[in-house]
Amino acid sequence: MVTRPIPVYLLTGYLGSGKTSLLNRWLQEPVWAQAAVVVNEFGQVGFDQQVISGAVQSAQLLQGACVCCEGLPALSEMLADVFWARLHRQVPRFEQLIIETTGLADPHPVLEALRTDPLLSKRYRLGGVITTLNASVGLDLLTTSRQAQAQVQAAHVVVLTKMDLVADHALSALRQRLCQLNPLATFATSAHANFSAQQLLALLPSTPSAHPPLVNPSPVQGQPHAHSVFIPMHQALQAPRLLAWLALGLAQFGADILRIKGHVQLVDSGYSALQWSLGDSQPELSPASQQPGRSDLPPAGLTFITRAPLSASCQAWLAQWARALDL
Repeated sequence: MVTRPIPVYLLTGYLGSGKTSLLNRWLQEPVWAQAAVVVNEFGQVGFDQQVISGAVQSAQLLQGACVCCEGLPALSEMLADVFWARLHRQVPRFEQLIIETTGLADPHPVLEALRTDPLLSKRYRLGGVITTLNASVGLDLLTTSRQAQAQVQAAHVVVLTKMDLVADHALSALRQRLCQLNPLATFATSAHANFSAQQLLALLPSTPSAHPPLVNPSPVQGQPHAHSVFIPMHQALQAPRLLAWLALGLAQFGADILRIKGHVQLVDSGYSALQWSLGDSQPELSPASQQPGRSDLPPAGLTFITRAPLSASCQAWLAQWARALDL
């Protein structure tokens, strides 16, 4: 019996660009209703997997490393394990596999692994590379971040997100820069995750190349891209107090902080999700997709993803807050 290679869709994009929000929507649409998902997160405690777990039961979490660095062998091993589990009916049969990378990952090593690994290259095929980019800060990111550049260079489709926050003149300059980095990519726009999986699949090429022609990326190498610090929060907090503390920290150390995400227990609204990323005016609190009572829920607390190296003053601020909460 000949089995057809399983299409793999690589979803990438810088921290806070809206990958998980879009993926959560896509997994609830018929075209990806039978997809399996591998979520790669940077940090000790998973957050994105919890956001999408209500939409798909076969999500696998690969955390603690970027897949472009020390996490790549673990990703290759996981893809092999998922294939054999599917073959032996140990997991529900899936027709597509989606890999959501950490926002700090360079996708090119992942594409190379799919192309050259003996098992992966035979059992999987590339369905396409989708890169999300926060349009409100995209031009700055493409100037300062080698990771953001590499993500755009690898893309078949670039989805410009948070379009409600960007002015027309800024969008024109951003599109020009994107075309310089990857003249063959197709561009789409999204606000509040209103871009569907059906629209996405219509834009992807039928036989995508793992290395789009005319694009000559140089791998991201060198020092770690970022640090992550998890601060547990054992007590229920007042939302105004928590937001005021975060606003103070962001005002003082915003240049050091790339992303904040996690779950907190609030006095008035219970177990809630908190997110902040570059370009956001303030952290966003929302009801958690999963409520307490499940054994697989992450502990309450916040993950801070910070630039490397982190300034001494920002380290002291985080440590002070951690001591205050550890009661």
